[in-house]
Amino acid sequence: SNLAYACDPTSVSNIAQFVILTDTDNDGVPDLIDVDDDNDGILDTVEDNGVVDRDTDGNGDPDRIQLDADSDGCFDVTEAGFTDNGIGMLGTLNPPTVDATGLVTSATDGYTVPNDLDGNGTPDFQEAGTGASITTDPVDQDFILSGSAIFTAAASGDTFQWEVSTDGVNWNTLTDDATYSGTTTTSLTVTISTINTFFEEYRLRATNIAYACDPGANSLSASYNSLADTDNDGVFDIIDVDDDNDGIFDTVEGEFTDSNLDGIPDRISLDADSDSCADTVEAGFDDPDGDGILGSSPVTVDANGQVTGQGGYTPPNDLNGNGVFDFQEAGSASVLNNQPEDVTVDLGSDAVFEVSGSATFFQWQESVDNGSTWNDLFNQGIYSGVDTDRLRIFEARGRLEGNMYRVILSSPDYACDPILELISAEVRLIFSTAIIPSGFSPNGDGNNDVFSIPGLLESPDFTMEVFDRWGNSVYKYRNNGNLSPDWWDGRSTGNMNLSSGELVPSGTYFYLINFNDGNKTPAKGWVYIIY
Repeated sequence: SNLAYACDPTSVSNIAQFVILTDTDNDGVPDLIDVDDDNDGILDTVEDNGVVDRDTDGNGDPDRIQLDADSDGCFDVTEAGFTDNGIGMLGTLNPPTVDATGLVTSATDGYTVPNDLDGNGTPDFQEAGTGASITTDPVDQDFILSGSAIFTAAASGDTFQWEVSTDGVNWNTLTDDATYSGTTTTSLTVTISTINTFFEEYRLRATNIAYACDPGANSLSASYNSLADTDNDGVFDIIDVDDDNDGIFDTVEGEFTDSNLDGIPDRISLDADSDSCADTVEAGFDDPDGDGILGSSPVTVDANGQVTGQGGYTPPNDLNGNGVFDFQEAGSASVLNNQPEDVTVDLGSDAVFEVSGSATFFQWQESVDNGSTWNDLFNQGIYSGVDTDRLRIFEARGRLEGNMYRVILSSPDYACDPILELISAEVRLIFSTAIIPSGFSPNGDGNNDVFSIPGLLESPDFTMEVFDRWGNSVYKYRNNGNLSPDWWDGRSTGNMNLSSGELVPSGTYFYLINFNDGNKTPAKGWVYIIY
């Protein structure tokens, strides 16, 4: 209007409008031109599905701007079969990248026909789904071999699958065959013809394929108890506490334990570890007739199937102490392949005796009295490996010369070993340089009674001659390759003053030893005799 012109009529402009452009998914593309208003990988036209602003769950928001159109707790992008970025949008990026039309470009899938896994004509994302559930679990079945067992369960869902396990932990899918039928229904039929299936258990797995977020539901497991009588003692295995009458309770052998993996549970096997030694014997019980059944057959059992009057039913042996019962651990008899040999070493060097063989236990022994008595060695001081196939003596000293060694092999955990202890050959420790004692006392007390020089065995053709202080020969000896020399015991071989076999008087004598090996020079010195 013009205020200075009183007759000027007022003029009015056109009305201006302010339009707010909604951007539901905040991707910078207004819904007005965005072809995927919620970035779920499903085109808005597909979400409308023939109805403008279709609202599947009736909550007032059209499907095209909802990430869960059917409000079933499962994102539309997931039910459509696409990749979910974790908040219901397509792809892996958060936020996703889009083009000018609002299509997500940071994904490798999406914008194809959404899943309709139950094939009812309605996309899964617009059909509220629920997880499958088990309403009735299958129960154990009893029947007499051979026969059939029928396991029935009730469940919600649209797919069903029976599974089998032999250990209650690992489950495998069943398919229809001669043994199983109805494997994809709620009723499974198992036809039993062999004893090998006694320890199987079954469960039903139900799923709802149209509900992508369904984790599935597993029923409790059920098994069947064959009314077989493995040991023919008149007590069905289902109530028999010892299915094979071996004197070992089934609870000890284990319901499903199969030590030798032959498909037969230990509780119905008389040799659970297949080592050709009956479980009864390895358990430490009596089996005088060798049939693998406790005691002497025929046996008498009580109403529970326990053999009476024959012993057994105490904890089975574990003689090697490794925590595994001997009857469930394959054993074998001790074997000695190679015998030990005499060892010759330099004074102060390590000496090693070894054998080749197999056994549960090795025990090296030492004799200091030419094999009359033997004592176990221990892993201490100069000895190591006393319980192995290889004995080491550290820095061997002269006091050990001539000592004898042997090893005992035993396998007590294999009760059928015909030889309880396998004893090796007896061998000696010899020093490369003969150690000659300075005296001996041939008084018959068993200590130092002879002039023993074990190191001379390295030169088995040695000769020795002993003279008194006046130069008279009192003793002559030629070994002639003998491996067990006749060491001088203080008796003369005869001269003009002494008869043959007569003890020489106490005193100092001179010896001369010829090695006769073409290498060593003769050894000579003094030795003192005292009675």
